[in-house]
Amino acid sequence: MSERSLLADAVATFFGEQCAGEVVEHIEAGADARPLWNDTEELGLTLASVPEEAGGGGGTLVDGLTVLRSAGRQAVPLPLAETGLLAGWALAEAGLQVPEGMIAVAPVRREDRVTITVDGDTAVLEGRALRVPWAAAADHLVVVAEDADGALHTALIAPSDAAIEPGLSIAHEPRDTVVLSGVRVAAGAFAPLPATIDELQLRGALSRSVQMLGAMEKALEISVQFAKDRAQFGRPIAKFQAVQHMLAGIAREVAVSRSAVELAATAASENGVTEAWLEIAAAKVVTGRAAGLVSAPAHQVHGAMGVTKEYHLSILTRRMWSWRDEFGRESYWAQRIGAAAFASDGGVWDLVSSGRVPLDLARTA
Repeated sequence: MSERSLLADAVATFFGEQCAGEVVEHIEAGADARPLWNDTEELGLTLASVPEEAGGGGGTLVDGLTVLRSAGRQAVPLPLAETGLLAGWALAEAGLQVPEGMIAVAPVRREDRVTITVDGDTAVLEGRALRVPWAAAADHLVVVAEDADGALHTALIAPSDAAIEPGLSIAHEPRDTVVLSGVRVAAGAFAPLPATIDELQLRGALSRSVQMLGAMEKALEISVQFAKDRAQFGRPIAKFQAVQHMLAGIAREVAVSRSAVELAATAASENGVTEAWLEIAAAKVVTGRAAGLVSAPAHQVHGAMGVTKEYHLSILTRRMWSWRDEFGRESYWAQRIGAAAFASDGGVWDLVSSGRVPLDLARTA
């Protein structure tokens, strides 16, 4: 068994035990997620993909995505993608140390912009970011800001330094508004970030695709089991052809999503996130589309049971619907793929055959 398989099994067992029963439901209702976070952090899962020299676990991008996939299966109510794959990456790339604790990152929407003005040894942040995951609950806030020349900087501040308006997603996870008005960043807590906004968006899109895949895999698993256990007219409903067709449709979408996500993860790990933009964009399109095509028949199989708050299916599907909207819906990434195809000298065939059309060509109006 490979090291990655061992990691996947260990993480699946851990999250399966920690998020069993009503744990997720209680945290959604306002219970403290800190004990779950502390246990997860103690195992080194929160910063699995962050380099050791920056304070992380020294694993690969795929290691971090392996953690996210298992977290998606169990609907783990923690900012794992935000802390490791996004904020941890932004800090490490800027040469800054990654602190312990929950970390939120802002902005997460392309249309939001935060500016940074360097003032001697310190800097000042200005801007507003909407729907920032876990901002109010986080121990630290990483801000990716632009200077007057358009260059990016990573800044680390305390959430209390910003004005935060709490909000919730459809999955009852924090999605807050962060207002930065003259927020001063201490010396040594900011540095140039040698990356682009596209790279941050692509890492977010890949993370959400992996999480959606995990949730879909679990939705298929519990739907099949429910159909075997639920009897109607003297036999399990899994024996009825109509139910079998629905389960087969879910399995098809999960298989297609798995192929797309694993291809994107491998490409990003081997070639870098920016070079793998096409695979990541395709994975976000496929998983976003599948979120609806999996959720509907899964709820049909379960009937009224599937929408009860304490049942795991509704917890999973609400997250799928929330995650598909973040870091670009499928329509956004489909438009960028189309724009790249039409801007390329080789057209659609060049895009399909080489898969290496520059990201700069994937611009939409």
